[in-house]
Amino acid sequence: NSEIDKLNGLDKISALSKLGAYQRIAGLIEDSLATLKMVRQLLSQNNDKRLSFITELRIAQSIQFKGDFEEAAKIYSGLKNRSSRDSELSDFLDFVYQHMGKNYFDQQRFDLAMNCFQSALVVRNQKGESQLIESTLFAIEKTKQNRK
Repeated sequence: NSEIDKLNGLDKISALSKLGAYQRIAGLIEDSLATLKMVRQLLSQNNDKRLSFITELRIAQSIQFKGDFEEAAKIYSGLKNRSSRDSELSDFLDFVYQHMGKNYFDQQRFDLAMNCFQSALVVRNQKGESQLIESTLFAIEKTKQNRK
C-alpha cells in the first residue's frame, strides 16, 4: 500500500481499483468492497468514465462473491445498459455479459447463464480475441454440463 501512497490523481485511483480486485481474488471481500467504494468516492471528483465503469464492474464482482446475487445483477444490468449505449464503453459489453453469466451460473440459473455467455461470445467473436473466446467457450461448455 505504501507504493500506492506515492502515486497521485488517476494513477492512484486506478491502483486502488486494482487493489480492490486483488483483495476480492484473495477472498478479502469486505476489504475489497471498502477499497472499491472509496475508489467510487474518489472518482466522483474526477471524470474518468472508463475507470468508473471498471470500478463498478469490480464492485459487482465483489458483491457477487459475497453472495448477494440480486444486488450484483442490478449493477451488471446497469453496466450492460451503459456499455450498450455509450461508444466509449462499448468494448466492455462482452465482459459484462460474461460476468452476468457467471452470476447466473453461481445461482444455478443455467438457461440465463447460457444466454449471457452466448451474447458474450457474439461480441468476442467480433473482437477476434482468442483468449476471450476460449474463456467464453469454456463457460458455455461448463454450463451445458451443469444443465443436464
